[in-house]
Amino acid sequence: MDRRSFLINTSRTLGAALTYSFMSKVEAFVGHENIPLLLAPSHTETILYAINDDYGGYQLYLGKHPLDDQVPDVKWRELFLGHWGWSEKDGIAYLQENYQINKSEARSMLADDAPEDSIHDWFYLSQSANAKAFFYLSSLDLGPDFGGSADAAGEIKFVEGYCPGNDTRMVEVPENISLSLLQARLIDLQENIKIEVSTW
Repeated sequence: MDRRSFLINTSRTLGAALTYSFMSKVEAFVGHENIPLLLAPSHTETILYAINDDYGGYQLYLGKHPLDDQVPDVKWRELFLGHWGWSEKDGIAYLQENYQINKSEARSMLADDAPEDSIHDWFYLSQSANAKAFFYLSSLDLGPDFGGSADAAGEIKFVEGYCPGNDTRMVEVPENISLSLLQARLIDLQENIKIEVSTW
């Protein structure tokens, strides 16, 4: 698990949202209202859904609410060539072996929808809203490792597998202050992402 903090700008940083002054406002607001203080970006391109985890923290999903994030229909050819990185020849061999069919039947089958269990791992490890949040946020300069700098606060966790056999990629924010700081940091990075708190 990768744990990071959010970089706090000094008062000399012109136009910064995430400053020590803002940090003080967040602490007062969260202490009084018990909800995050989420600044509105000047322009919104994508929603980052923050789903309450029933322990006072949040799990993050990029672009889609998890209830709307369904495994899509994918043809065998698209799965092999576009997502698994295989050649058509490898895909045909796979279908022949797994379905006990001849080469001609396997070639025709490339145009059929792949069953959900065949695309499950690909989707949830790279295309689901939680995986997209993982890759997007982990690529940003949010701040230093958790506890690694006096000029940082809050916490964000990047989880890659909760236990053996579970490879789920998830981003977790443990409390309201950290979620408030994440939104301010995204604004400072000019990412045009709006955090929206939601429930299951």
